[in-house]
Amino acid sequence: MKIKNIERLVRLTGRIQLLDGADNLWIGNGYAIAPVWDFKRIADEQAAALLNLTEKERDKFRIERGAIDEAALTDPGPDEELLGEPLIGATVQEIAYTVYDAPSGAVWIRDAWLKPFLSEDKRARLALRQTEFGPRVAVLRGFFLVGIIAPAPVGGELCRTLETLYVRTSQLLEFGPETDMRAIKGGLS
Repeated sequence: MKIKNIERLVRLTGRIQLLDGADNLWIGNGYAIAPVWDFKRIADEQAAALLNLTEKERDKFRIERGAIDEAALTDPGPDEELLGEPLIGATVQEIAYTVYDAPSGAVWIRDAWLKPFLSEDKRARLALRQTEFGPRVAVLRGFFLVGIIAPAPVGGELCRTLETLYVRTSQLLEFGPETDMRAIKGGLS
């Protein structure tokens, strides 16, 4: 991934996450990370410079260090699920998501975390992996792992939105698109 796209990710959250891997450094925002090849470990100031942050901007960012979950970096395992085509796009509380189909169910991914990866290669494959920190979406180009994204937890407002979409779609299929859904018992208000 280009440094410019990693910069976009960290600017979205004001958080720079530096994760040391066995072969290279990973940089992200806590929700999406990408490898920075040929770097193993860098100082905070170097990370800020790499991401084109001025000294004044750097003071506004929280920099965190850690180690990458090596299980997320391994070759595909038997429980890895390739994600299918996007099912729908949804906006919940002004946050855009794309919902992907997986054998184990729908996977919600925040568009802001996904777009930097897809902007470089629209053919990137997405796969759901289980790690010690929970499910993660691996972004693959060919056989290369180019990113890891934390899918959105499906609960609360996301579940209510999904239920609303299901109810509305079911009603449209049953009654037709010209029907005023407010007049139907259980319809949308």
